[in-house]
Amino acid sequence: INPLRSASCENILQPNWLLVGIGFASLLFYLQWVFGNVSVLSRWASNGFPNQPLDPIPYG
Repeated sequence: INPLRSASCENILQPNWLLVGIGFASLLFYLQWVFGNVSVLSRWASNGFPNQPLDPIPYG
C-alpha cells in the first residue's frame, strides 16, 4: 500500500470543521434572530409572509 495515496484519501474524506462550524453558527444566529423577535412571528402569523412594514410616522 502506498502511504502517500492513503494519506491523500484520508484528507478528502475528513470534513472541514471550520466551515461546518461557521454554517452551524450562522444557523443558530438566524434561528435566534427570527424566534427571538416576537413581533416578526406575530406579523407573519396574522398577515402572512412577506409583510410590508408600516409607514414611519414623520416627526414622531
